Amino acid sequence: MDLEDLISWTSWSSDPIQTLIERVAEWLFSPMPRSPRCRVPSLIGLTVDQARQVLELTGLRIRILRPASEAELPGGRVIAQKPAAGRDVRPRTVVRVRVT
Repeated sequence: MDLEDLISWTSWSSDPIQTLIERVAEWLFSPMPRSPRCRVPSLIGLTVDQARQVLELTGLRIRILRPASEAELPGGRVIAQKPAAGRDVRPRTVVRVRVT
């Protein structure tokens, strides 16, 4: 029910005050819409650059867990991620990835 439905006069009973109270109560106690969610994609096997692009497209952020040396980073491939693929998370959630 939206605000227009709440104030619509087309289906009011003979007691407008009671009808208004009932509609307000229904509106107040109706379930709130869920906040938008993003599904975490699988990043395993992707390069760091590919993983970053995929996460940007889905509205998520990336944190790279440091490899043994920084020289490995550009060509490194994702070997683990958290949260796991398929999880529903809030937009802008940080996905931590471990690279080879």
